[in-house]
Amino acid sequence: KNMPLDMFPKDANFKHSDMSYFIQIADLIVYAASMKIQHERGTLAAKRVGRDHHKIYDSLPTAVINLKATRKRNDGIASI
Repeated sequence: KNMPLDMFPKDANFKHSDMSYFIQIADLIVYAASMKIQHERGTLAAKRVGRDHHKIYDSLPTAVINLKATRKRNDGIASI
């Protein structure tokens, strides 16, 4: 079935997240991973720790995370 993919970016140019559901989800996952890493390093603001922002990434279903993305970590977060 030929269906349009309106929610995906159509090209490699930068896009605002309000233009694409795919970009919004990607932004959320990057934010969650960033909060987890900052908490591990001890650099996450107390306000965010109090609101459990560092636990968002761990609440993602492991079935949708590529856990083999890196051998350095077992949670699928790969450093670039």
